[in-house]
Amino acid sequence: GTGETVGTADALAGTDTVALYFSAQWCAPCKGFAPYFKDFYSKRRKAGEKIEVVFISYDTNKEGYEKSIASMPWLAVPFAPVKNQIRNIARAGYPKPKGTPTIFFVDAKSGKLLDDHGQTLVRREMGLIKAAPRTQASNDGDVKEA
Repeated sequence: GTGETVGTADALAGTDTVALYFSAQWCAPCKGFAPYFKDFYSKRRKAGEKIEVVFISYDTNKEGYEKSIASMPWLAVPFAPVKNQIRNIARAGYPKPKGTPTIFFVDAKSGKLLDDHGQTLVRREMGLIKAAPRTQASNDGDVKEA
């Protein structure tokens, strides 16, 4: 990022999907996940998807936050204590993240939560985990393996 402060509406203008990315500099799994998430983001943007990522820090101090955002190509919410970040997420009507890294995919226009386990989608798409077996509903409503 540039370190420049912009309003939310301006920052997300023209965006269809927002990925709220909860992470922290001290989080070892986050450090391993970040390069794959950057690739996922770049791949989606190059394919013409109107997606934007907003980093929400779970860092315990501003120094950790600054280290986190230094290598990120996306937007970031200004540093605040984690309890404040959680309170703001709750006010927006979203569930509390169950750890880090966590990604919430949100419809940019309505604010509707589309997926609160977006990190799993990223891991699947980037080949880090295998996709779950696909199922389809039969005419009688039973689920059968495809």
